[in-house]
Amino acid sequence: MPTEPELSAQYQVSRNTAREAFRVLARQGLVTTKRGVTGGVFVSRPTPSRLAANLPTPIRLLTEDSGDSTRSLAEVRDPIEIHGVGLAARRRTAEELEHIREALIDPDAEDLTDPYASEYRFHTGVLAAAHNPVLEVGLEPVLRILGERLPGRHLPAQFARRIDREHRAILRHLVAGNEAGARVAMHAHLAVLHWHYEYGGSAETPMPRQAHPGSERKYFRANG
Repeated sequence: MPTEPELSAQYQVSRNTAREAFRVLARQGLVTTKRGVTGGVFVSRPTPSRLAANLPTPIRLLTEDSGDSTRSLAEVRDPIEIHGVGLAARRRTAEELEHIREALIDPDAEDLTDPYASEYRFHTGVLAAAHNPVLEVGLEPVLRILGERLPGRHLPAQFARRIDREHRAILRHLVAGNEAGARVAMHAHLAVLHWHYEYGGSAETPMPRQAHPGSERKYFRANG
């Protein structure tokens, strides 16, 4: 990029203004600064994680005054993740499958003081395997904000085991390259997560039933 003096002259602003513009761009991950003879300010290659890092604040402001903000955020996941997991079933690599597998947990043997960390790793890993960076950018800030607003950080044991089973079912479909199965498994999994967002693991409101193995045809008739 041009130097600070060059930008100052081009846009008729002070050097301090040009310097602050570079700082803002650097915080957003859009430029990097290199020192030395061959140094300067260079445009960074955008990545989903860098771009998504700038989105939580406006989304948080947009939804914080809404009485059903958590529901609105959760509903965004359906079109992104159900479509994305189908793409992942077709496009995933062996390395990406291993990364998703590493996000699995044993709910009976591990410390679940922050169970949403593995949930975050699993779902972002699946979307990365879809090889569509726009889907990744759309999902990541939503997951971050939902993690902030979830009703409590400790999962009931029954719920944690259910989530683990559903994660493993999704992974099996990804390994098999079963696009329809992966989409149905993700649809059922998100239904359980929506229940948790709304009721907070309340025993008074039963979890959605497990998806029937033959529900693919019914689901796709309803959803095109």
